[in-house]
Amino acid sequence: MTGLQYYHLGKILLTLCNPEFDAPGVRSFASYRKIERNVISHLRTIIGMTLCAEQSHAQIVACHAIYIAGAWCQNDEERKRVISFLETTEKISFWPTNIMSKRLLREWE
Repeated sequence: MTGLQYYHLGKILLTLCNPEFDAPGVRSFASYRKIERNVISHLRTIIGMTLCAEQSHAQIVACHAIYIAGAWCQNDEERKRVISFLETTEKISFWPTNIMSKRLLREWE
């Protein structure tokens, strides 16, 4: 499962670092929406796999993905679930997620 998590994390990083999406112009908004869809899709997959497995190392990988891509979450319910996931991860694995939660909440304001 960890390998699949890293596959999806790699897809997030490749999407965010694609120079094709950096060019301003008429297609900028369409490119932005494509980035958003790709990133959120892979992030949901990582978190979903982690929730099914309930393994602490999987939770930590998911936290890395949330740190990189969590700001792309636009839906309020999804944001609440991300924060809840981070809080649960900290309780179970003692991985410090409080700072990440605060950063995301500031980003989403």
